[in-house]
Formats: sequence, structure tokens, C-alpha cells
Amino acid sequence: MPGQFALPDLLRPWTPLMRASADGHVVEVDTLLAGGARTDDLDFSGATALHLAAQAGHTAVLRALLAAGAAVDLADNLCRETPLHMATKAGHTAVVRALLAAGAVVDLGDLRRETPLHMATKAGHAAVLRALLAAGATVDLADNLCRETPLHMATKAGHTAVVRDLLAAGAAVDKTDIIGQTALMMASAAGNIGIVRALMAEGANPRIRDLCGNTALSKAVKARRLAAVSVLLTAIAVAAAPAAAATTAAFLVVFGLGMVLQVAHFIVLLSLLWAGLLARLVYAVVIAVRVATALALLIGYTIDVGAAGAADAAAYVYEWANTRVMMSQSANNHAMGLLMSWAFGSSHHTLPFFDSRHNRSPATLV
Repeated sequence: MPGQFALPDLLRPWTPLMRASADGHVVEVDTLLAGGARTDDLDFSGATALHLAAQAGHTAVLRALLAAGAAVDLADNLCRETPLHMATKAGHTAVVRALLAAGAVVDLGDLRRETPLHMATKAGHAAVLRALLAAGATVDLADNLCRETPLHMATKAGHTAVVRDLLAAGAAVDKTDIIGQTALMMASAAGNIGIVRALMAEGANPRIRDLCGNTALSKAVKARRLAAVSVLLTAIAVAAAPAAAATTAAFLVVFGLGMVLQVAHFIVLLSLLWAGLLARLVYAVVIAVRVATALALLIGYTIDVGAAGAADAAAYVYEWANTRVMMSQSANNHAMGLLMSWAFGSSHHTLPFFDSRHNRSPATLV
């Protein structure tokens, strides 16, 4: 519309053709072109009339400029964006198709080496994305800032439909960014179950670790995304079905024996420190009650999980332990330390499946 750009002429030295293109006045554009107006004059930012028409979504104006010989892949001076970048960001599907039909380079990167496909995925413009893919856009190109592919960006933005389109186009499901994160890690940390399921269906590996040693499961556990935890644990349990029973049984046996030894250690220590028999008995009862309660919580969580059962509970405690304590200790000591710290009233740790401060059940810890 006329007058929609309010900057003074001095700050935006537009030609009459630029102004008419930005405002969508196709008749005026035709008149100016017939009078010899230059299509590729630049404004202060390095944008041409074609950039302005593409950004505003004026398809008829854009076609007139292209017919007059406007350069389709000229990049501006600010972000090195072409008209295709600008039309993609704004979600103008018809303009994108017109530019592609005119020979626009579909994989040309901007200043950050983001292609139009990156921009379409971030913004969630599914129709634009399909047009770019149909024109041969490379689905796994990474930008030069965070080394993120379109799949990473769509996952971070939570665009499930776009993620599915990228996977259908052959996107590498386990490609990592600059810190080793996969799309599955990003979706798990955000608790986006639809994307987690879509990625797992395409064979995403939940055991990959980033540069900090985190897996998709540990990221979901840290963020208390219990729905994502359940999906991931079930997938892990199914994948490891042949060895799951033996591994789980061994883990729980060692876990239980370790707890018995911990309780015995505390009782012996107290007997040396306290002279009164009654005091020793009372404290032993308190310890027994707390340990029994903690074990009941563990068993209760195992039952609640249902399908994956004990394997889920053991894997959950194991992964939680690995994210909360020093790596130099053994995994069994990690799990026992967390459980015992709650059992003896420590304020520093709580079990992942029970919040002792608020008495909330796992279902509410999202």
C-alpha cells in the first residue's frame, strides 16, 4: 500500500521503481520499466527493486521485474540475502515459486551460510519448504555459526510437520551440531513428543552423546520431561530386549546389596557414637523406614512404567545418576548415593521420580 514505508527519503534513497515495487503498484512498475528504469539499482542496504517486491510478496510486480531482466540472485549488503531468502522468510510461496522458475539458486547461503531451506524450517513455512525441496534444495547443509542443519532448526522451533517433511526428504537423522547435539537431543530436552516419536521412527540413535557427555535421555531427565523419558526408555528397552532382563536383574541385585551395606555401615557407625541403646534402636528404625519408603517408591515407579518395567526403572536411576554426580565414581555408587541421600533426609538431592519438597507424583513433574 502507498505510504507504508515511513522512513525519510534521505535515509532510504529509493528510486521511483523501488518505491512502486515495494508498494505493489504493478501498473506504475510497468510504466517505469517501459521508460527505461534500471532494475538493479541499489538502495543504502544493497537491496534492489526485486528484493523489495519479494519481501513484500508482490508476485505480479516481481514477474514484471524478472521479465525486464532483474538479477535474480543478487545479494544485499547487510546479511547477503537474495530475493529468494527474503521471500522464504516472509512465507510468500507464490513469490518463491516464481523466483525458482526464473532460475534462482536454491542453495545459496547468506552471511551465516543459511540457505532458504534453513529459513523456511525455522519459520515453519511448510508450503515454501516443499517448493524448495521440489526444486532440489540440499536437505543437510549446515550453517557456519552453530553447524545446524534444517532438521536441527525445525526441531528447535518445534515444527513437527516440517520435521516430518525433512525426514521424508532424506534428512540425516543423527547429524550433530557444533556441540555434538542431535535433533533427538533437542526434541527430548524440549519435551516435544511428536518430534521425538518422528525421529525415533526414522531410526534416531538415543545413545549418542554430545561433547558434554549427555544423551537424549539424560537431557530429558535433567529437564524433567517425563513423557520424553518414557518414550526413550521404551525404545532403548525394545532395542536391547535380548540382554535387558539379565542386565536389569544384575543391576538391581547389586543395587539392593549396596543399600544393605550402606544401612549396615550407618548402624555400626551410630553404635560407636551413641551410647544409649534406645537411641540406637530409634535411629535404626528411622533408617529402616526411610529405606523401605525409598524402595517402595522405586518399586512403585517400576509398576507405573508398565511396558518396560524394571528395565525402565533401573535405566532411569542409572541415567539420572550419571547426570548428577562426579564421573569418577561408579554408576552403582551414583544410584545408591542419590537414593540414600533422600533416604537420610539430605536437602541436596531428590529422586527423579519423587519430589520430597512438594510430595508430587511423577506425572506432575513435567
